[in-house]
Amino acid sequence: MTAPATGERRLRVGIIGTGVGVRTHLPGFASTGRADVVAIAGSSPARAREVAAEVGVPTAYEDYRALCEDRTLDVICVASPNEHHYDHFAAAAASGRHIIVEKPVGGDAEALRRLMGIPLADGQLVLVDHQLRFNPYLSALRESLAAGELGRPYLVRIHQQGVGQLSQDVLHAWQFDAGRGGGVRLAMGSHLVDLVDFLLGRRPWEAVAGSVDPVVPFRRDREGALRPVTADSAFSALLRAADTTALVSASAAAAATTLLDVDVLGTAGEAHFSLTGKLRISTTSGTRTVLHPPGVDQVEVDNRISVFKSSFNHLARALTSAVLDGDLGAVAHAGTLADQLSVLGTLDAILRSAAANPSPHKESSC
Repeated sequence: MTAPATGERRLRVGIIGTGVGVRTHLPGFASTGRADVVAIAGSSPARAREVAAEVGVPTAYEDYRALCEDRTLDVICVASPNEHHYDHFAAAAASGRHIIVEKPVGGDAEALRRLMGIPLADGQLVLVDHQLRFNPYLSALRESLAAGELGRPYLVRIHQQGVGQLSQDVLHAWQFDAGRGGGVRLAMGSHLVDLVDFLLGRRPWEAVAGSVDPVVPFRRDREGALRPVTADSAFSALLRAADTTALVSASAAAAATTLLDVDVLGTAGEAHFSLTGKLRISTTSGTRTVLHPPGVDQVEVDNRISVFKSSFNHLARALTSAVLDGDLGAVAHAGTLADQLSVLGTLDAILRSAAANPSPHKESSC
């Protein structure tokens, strides 16, 4: 942990969860130079103590309730497995601390509506971790669209893929259990649908068609028993509004290549973002490649950090500035609970469409 300068006011952060909270949130706040993760809670007291010792967090709490009762914290990160987001968010909200909550905040739109009824303290910030909103390249693309540089965006295509779930040797876990909030539709789809909303402005989709696929229909658990996979490892969707169409797809079961591709076709030009080519914008006046948008780090330019980790670094800096400096404009474009409600409504519609039109080759329901 970075030692604070004498008398320097630093952000104090507590994390609920020992997975993504440790992999992404902890280094993200460390990257600000102005924040310290000082507390953690895990699935058990032993797990919290083990991880705290590994990563140098000074306090390991018995459970999430004890962490939420720590009045010295400025920010609580809800980064536990999806099935626990509801209870953990409710406790964090009641604490009055500022909150970053991982998506999905609820398993569906109805669950989130219930959470949105929880009263918040005056000035309490609640940010949903849609960190791609803070990515410098995607922010530059949004600004180009808002300025009308591409005209009317009539087609948006976003595809993400990661590796890791193709092998049948991967053991069954909550990520493969729809009843526990697993599946790529929720994990990756939350980001991608929100990104469409961020780029174009939130809108009601007049029609939604989707498909889901477990890819590997059965997996063995830790005891060796074969269990059905009820959550998807891949999904795709077509979203249609009066003035535009969006095609969104994701897979966690690619064989070799990690991708995040964003394509926007407009009546006056087009834009393309990829991890390797970065941002390229073409109009009738020519093509420009955006390699160094404002705020980008060299490790992002060189692809030495994942797009989600780098984007969270920017979110952590913005939140730190908002809390320590009172600069609420730094988080003006952050994902809100209302944004998440729109996203979950779309994801629910994708699942309904997939259930109404199942693939003939599908071996397991998602």
